[in-house]
Amino acid sequence: MIEPIELKAQPMPPALNIHIEPDEPIELANMLVSLEAIGRRYKIFATNEFSLKRGEHARLFVSSIKPGSIDISLIPDIYDASAAGIGAIAAISVGDATGAVASFGQSLKALLNLFDSADDADDQSDVEITVQDCNDAINIVKPTAEAGGSQTFNVYNIAGDAVFALEVDEGRSKRVMRRAVDKKEELEVPSIERFKNVALIWKTFDRSAARVDGSRSPDKAIIEEISDKPKSVLFGDDQTEIKSAIISDDQNLLKMVYYVDVEVVTARQKIAAYRIVGYHGKDALSDDE
Repeated sequence: MIEPIELKAQPMPPALNIHIEPDEPIELANMLVSLEAIGRRYKIFATNEFSLKRGEHARLFVSSIKPGSIDISLIPDIYDASAAGIGAIAAISVGDATGAVASFGQSLKALLNLFDSADDADDQSDVEITVQDCNDAINIVKPTAEAGGSQTFNVYNIAGDAVFALEVDEGRSKRVMRRAVDKKEELEVPSIERFKNVALIWKTFDRSAARVDGSRSPDKAIIEEISDKPKSVLFGDDQTEIKSAIISDDQNLLKMVYYVDVEVVTARQKIAAYRIVGYHGKDALSDDE
């Protein structure tokens, strides 16, 4: 007689559960970019929460999709692979994994709060926002912003109790999207700051016509008052004669210091180029410079 095999029930892996009730059908592309953005945020979260090596390989798995309203369960690869049947980063306990997934949910909440905080006490005005933050927030809320309804993020412990919940309705989704789009435009539009009579030392110099647009130029120089790294050099639209004045003699330009007025062109909060708009003269560099 064959003895029956007793199967031990394995605990369900903790998951980030997404429940969406749209007013209109959701475009597939919007749903996919939303899930992709959540996956990207998980990689960022895992990099900070665990270690760089583990974060680089962090993945979310779709464990189930239910009919009717949209229900998706996402399982991170921090759970025991032998129990969950997935490629795990490391085998950790159910309780620890649940806490980690709940913390990931909190990180998504914090991201959306950058653009629409539901709690006045949750002041994140001093947080540095990146273009990628804007893109991820836009894509996460896009299904609800465009199809209406609401989406809810939940994490449950092994007892079935909710340890994290976040509901985002159509109104909030649209506010997050609008403010994230505005912030992205602000970050991507170059800002300009002017410095007068600063010392410029050429690192490379092309004697051809002056560049007046773009941030790529064969001319590169260091202005130590601003940055110790060489930056591309452009010339103002009405200041191309400045370059002619600079190359008017046969001196070695790389052994001179030039006193100029510049506009510092920045993009994404980094220096992209210097635009020369004024010229006051030059001196020979000392032998020890």
